[in-house]
Amino acid sequence: MRQILPVCVWIALALSARADVIEFQNSAKSEGRVLAFFNQRFEFADKDGSVTHVKLQEVERINFDSRTAAITMRDRTILNGELLGLEDGVLTVGVANGEPRHVAAAEVTDLTVNSTVTEAATRPPPPPSRPKPTPAPASDPRPQAKGSIDPKRGKITIVDFYADWCGPCKHIGPILEKIAEGNPDIVMQKVNIDKHRDLAKEYNVTAIPHIFIYDKWGGQVADILGADEQRVRKAVATASGGP
Repeated sequence: MRQILPVCVWIALALSARADVIEFQNSAKSEGRVLAFFNQRFEFADKDGSVTHVKLQEVERINFDSRTAAITMRDRTILNGELLGLEDGVLTVGVANGEPRHVAAAEVTDLTVNSTVTEAATRPPPPPSRPKPTPAPASDPRPQAKGSIDPKRGKITIVDFYADWCGPCKHIGPILEKIAEGNPDIVMQKVNIDKHRDLAKEYNVTAIPHIFIYDKWGGQVADILGADEQRVRKAVATASGGP
């Protein structure tokens, strides 16, 4: 679990002069600090210092106030630059000696935000580090994840290969998201096969939905073809029980 108190301390110092503005799809607006983006959620600290997690789908736009970040993409490339804004799910990033880059937030696996405040009195320390990955037990019999997919260690990972035009995908997608939302030990990775044909080929995905489930140590628990909710829930329960 993330440590809230250290975050609140530096947020209180920094927000006295600067803030990001986040506008939601329901027309609500809030000022504070975007701390990070992972699992398709923004980690956001309000002016009162409370930290919440906001789904990407709930955000209409964000106006960043002099923020820089390291952005990790699904293809594992890393983009460093100044966050200029987010609108309709697209991040605009200023990079050195080049035109601003437009990045689909759905393709971002991790975004760590830094502050560009230079005054010593208001410069905040970095956010607390995330939990270290759980080491794999020596007796883990499951085949370890290979290739481009990188399950999040210490979490059960559900990887959903899908397409926007696929009816069964539209059925199982919300179910998978609800399963993940209901369990803090689960993370979701969605792969659009029309945008990532190389990944679909690498994992021999010839029909969709195609769902892979990995345990907390990166061991593959299930390889499920089709919108089979019962098999998904059974695999998640198995993964929760350890090797």
